[in-house]
Amino acid sequence: MGTRRWTAVALAVCVFAVVPVSAGSSIAATGTIVDEGWVPSFPQGSVGMQGVRFRDVPEYNEIVSVLRAMPNTSNGWWKPCTSITATPCSTAPRINFSAVLQPCAAASDLDCVVEFGTVNSSGTRTPATYTGAFPSAGLNDYPANTAVGLPRGGPASLWTVAESAGAAVRTHLVRAVVSGIAAPGSKVQFTNLAMNLAPVSMSQFPCNGPIDQLAGCRQGDVPDLTGENHDGDTSGWAGYVDGYGSNVGLDCVSTGNLNPTTLVADCAQRKALDRNISYYLTVRLSQAVSGWMHGRLAEPSISLQDVAGVAGAVTLSVAGKPVSVPAIELQKNWGDLPASLQDKYRA
Repeated sequence: MGTRRWTAVALAVCVFAVVPVSAGSSIAATGTIVDEGWVPSFPQGSVGMQGVRFRDVPEYNEIVSVLRAMPNTSNGWWKPCTSITATPCSTAPRINFSAVLQPCAAASDLDCVVEFGTVNSSGTRTPATYTGAFPSAGLNDYPANTAVGLPRGGPASLWTVAESAGAAVRTHLVRAVVSGIAAPGSKVQFTNLAMNLAPVSMSQFPCNGPIDQLAGCRQGDVPDLTGENHDGDTSGWAGYVDGYGSNVGLDCVSTGNLNPTTLVADCAQRKALDRNISYYLTVRLSQAVSGWMHGRLAEPSISLQDVAGVAGAVTLSVAGKPVSVPAIELQKNWGDLPASLQDKYRA
């Protein structure tokens, strides 16, 4: 169950979207159904090919924890921060962050996942069991700073739903991600909230080349090691790079835990959601939610309550069933495209 992003005022909440996908006619015969496990077939770097792909997947800031600063607004180069009080975040005029929320350790904790689980036909909620983080550490994890209201940015979490839920795959990867902006010495501002989940099975895959080892077998923002994107400056970001295992035929929701000796990484392989099972996800936030709630789910139920004794803090709970969302992929040789479309690409 993936999510889509907000589209409106202040803070728009991403709620559940779906994972099951159907392939376009370019990659599937008529009447063929292609769902979870579909791997995009774009030939990377093929000369003369032009293609387009539409797929319901989270944006980068709905997937990993990242804290970065723009020290010089004239060049627009984002640079990494190990904490919000360390350079360049300590002096930068612009800071942004995405924080994958961690499970709440206590009832008083804020900016954390309170509970995830399933809902039966009578409305009874059965909590899932938290089994650990995946990956064990994220590429860009960073500590919380309560003085400015910055949540800890950590990895996603794995949960096991109760056997009584009837799920064919009980292990689920869950992410609730708060994104926002900050400035030195000021309280951070939440601008986005996304929630996404998927049943997964754990597998491994090879990380054969230096690009795979740097980013394809981990997820997050990676540094520009050569400086080619920043006039020789190697301290800036090359940009977000994701590792979905598509180069080895896997549809990974998330990857990580690269073993530098064996050059093997772990893959949380996407599995089918049962559209008859209703899920719920509850988070506790230090800042109230405003704006639109936008997502992909059937029979939605959303509640928002103030946290007693904590000004501005809220508990948000979203529940619903999965729905199917199509994926479309099409590629053509440049010479086969109509002249009108060629002209649009040239522009």
